[in-house]
Amino acid sequence: PHAGNQFTPDAVPGLEGVPVRAIGVAQPDGSRVIGTDTGALRWNGVTPPVALPIGGDAGITAQIRAVHHDSQGAVHLAGDLGVFEHQPATDSWYWYSGGEMTEQSPEWRSFGAGAEDSPADDRVFLPPVFSVQRGPDSSLWFGTAVGIARYVARSQGGTTFTTLHEAYPDLTTGSVRQIHQDERGGMWFCTDRGLLRFDGRDFYQHRAGAWAHLGRADLLPGIVRRPDHREAALDEQVDDLVGFDALPSDRERAHVGEM
Repeated sequence: PHAGNQFTPDAVPGLEGVPVRAIGVAQPDGSRVIGTDTGALRWNGVTPPVALPIGGDAGITAQIRAVHHDSQGAVHLAGDLGVFEHQPATDSWYWYSGGEMTEQSPEWRSFGAGAEDSPADDRVFLPPVFSVQRGPDSSLWFGTAVGIARYVARSQGGTTFTTLHEAYPDLTTGSVRQIHQDERGGMWFCTDRGLLRFDGRDFYQHRAGAWAHLGRADLLPGIVRRPDHREAALDEQVDDLVGFDALPSDRERAHVGEM
């Protein structure tokens, strides 16, 4: 406000009494996506918000806790039913199943008329998601009710890639409420165990005024959904792996065997 003017908050018409859980950044046309207890809204900043139907005609009602716009134009909405993706250019909707990885049953499923084509508690692999963020390497990071996870593509040589769902229970199994990417591409995680950051290879925890090295992401024990559709624990025989509350270490990490 101008000097001398008292700042008075004004209720947004159409949102009076509506529990708002998240708000996306302003888009080139000035609009924002808003997450509520019952779904998503689109607001142009002037007139009352209008409904943004999740899944198009699927009629999905879900609490939306996070809204993220990536550099490719996709909008990700996260909440109790995992993660939804909206492609505004084609008005296409997808939901993340993650339970299988086949051509007949892909991880990202488009909405359809059948029961199996819509998300439900027993068909969504992810726990409730509080935050979502696209990383600089195109990985999609999830802050969930039980820790940090990411959806990542691994090169199999040449132009062939395999997608994996990775979780990091060794870091935390509590809620991760916010994820932020800084101007250098670093990822920051607000967790129940404090502030963590990821530099593209290693995780660090802030403690006692310094950053403690927790280890490389690819060597941290965790659960990985493998290309053969099975969940497998990473090799836990890692002698020099730094625990979450251990002291910092620069020692070389032990080799992780083939799964």
